Amino acid sequence: MRALMIVPAFNEGSNIEKVLISLKKEQPFHSIVVINDGSIDDTAERAALMGVEVLSHPCNLGYGAALQTGYRYAARHSYDCVVQIDADGQHSPQDVTTLLAALSEGDADIVIGSRYKGDASFQPGLAKGFVIRFFRKIIFWIGKQYVSDPTSGLRALNRAAFSYYSQSAQFPADYPDADFLIDACLRGWKIKEVGISNQKRTSGRSMHSGLRPFVYLLKVSMSIMVNLLVYLLDVKQSVQSVSDCSESKSK
Repeated sequence: MRALMIVPAFNEGSNIEKVLISLKKEQPFHSIVVINDGSIDDTAERAALMGVEVLSHPCNLGYGAALQTGYRYAARHSYDCVVQIDADGQHSPQDVTTLLAALSEGDADIVIGSRYKGDASFQPGLAKGFVIRFFRKIIFWIGKQYVSDPTSGLRALNRAAFSYYSQSAQFPADYPDADFLIDACLRGWKIKEVGISNQKRTSGRSMHSGLRPFVYLLKVSMSIMVNLLVYLLDVKQSVQSVSDCSESKSK
């Protein structure tokens, strides 16, 4: 199975080298692409010195846009699957093997690395914990599937899934977490969770620090509403197409 490791990075110059060193050591048989999302530090230069493919956005387009660039690269180069791993050092490259093994079983299109299933010591903090619990309920209510760790950035997608979400307007540009998972559930993609470890960020600033979880909550909630409208419109158009086809045949 040809796998591509996608590493979205924004101002991760202090972390990117050690992440790539570890990833190359633990996953030597898989390709790596770093998506430099308009960093103003030396993220791109440090990544390039590690001998991996680096794709750079001209400006900061958002985490989701960086992932979609990786999906498009994978689709263009005919990879069988992708694994997205954050550039802040909080994911263990060893866990990539667990995700790929689960994906290779063939009963899931998307595999999520859950810190709640694999790390008993994981404590996200009050604000982030509230956001996670909120989105768990929303995903279960709308998507009819329980996801313990909807904000996990360590995920694997098979070719069908990443090829679909590589298309324009099919993937959230900012925070593709609960909104993406709800869309995946509604469209029939099969989702599985596996336990992973969690490592603390040693430098830089998390996008979920301070009051950022509440900004994140607002943005993702709005994205969920937009995605629901798009999904309902798609369903309506599909029903209309079937109806028009039936009328045409009856004539």
